[in-house]
Amino acid sequence: MNFISIKTGIFFVIILALLLGIILREGAMRKKEDAAVALVEISAIRAGLSAYFAERGGYPKIEKVLIGGSDARSLCLSRNAGEQEGFLGEGITCSGSVVYNGVLALESSQFFYSSSGAEYGVQFSIPSAFGAFTSSGVYCATEKGIFVGECE
Repeated sequence: MNFISIKTGIFFVIILALLLGIILREGAMRKKEDAAVALVEISAIRAGLSAYFAERGGYPKIEKVLIGGSDARSLCLSRNAGEQEGFLGEGITCSGSVVYNGVLALESSQFFYSSSGAEYGVQFSIPSAFGAFTSSGVYCATEKGIFVGECE
């Protein structure tokens, strides 16, 4: 009788170990997926800012504003002088071209944009190492590239 209960106990331990392995692997895969999505999103932001700069000769002047995620904003190039443009908040429509749409960003993504007009910084974090990004943590995207650490 004891022999059967030992076999049953071993069976349950093996099943629990397999389930735990699946759960841990799933979490690691989700972190890599979130990192990939954040990097795609930062590429879209940088492309939109390049288009804005090419059209206006400068970047939208804002001091550390949350774009994407829970405070979705769109980067707008207005058609008419005097209309609002730059990173527009909720409820403000763009009458021109939307060169970046923050509504499409993941809810968990947080991108902080700052600019004096001549250059910009977009601070973001990735939850896991991914590709050329050898560690998780905070990064800063600028017109010159993406760097490790907070934007200045």
